[in-house]
Amino acid sequence: MDMQRMLSQIGTSKFGTNSLKMITKYMEEVIENSSVSANGKDLIYQFSRNIGENVDGVATNTIKLFFDSKGRVRTAFPL
Repeated sequence: MDMQRMLSQIGTSKFGTNSLKMITKYMEEVIENSSVSANGKDLIYQFSRNIGENVDGVATNTIKLFFDSKGRVRTAFPL
């Protein structure tokens, strides 16, 4: 996953931090505490705290992760 590209996309939701370490911790928490969707390609998880802004610029505590065919995180973003 290209973390720098994920952080710099314009017109998308934004994490409340640019720290790759913190975003990686978010993703680890999601993987440890939730189940993959029925299609096996994504996870949606709600934190107890805000993690960024959704595409409308509203604070959000929800994240979505997408996985590739090998089960690696392809991308992640606040939802």
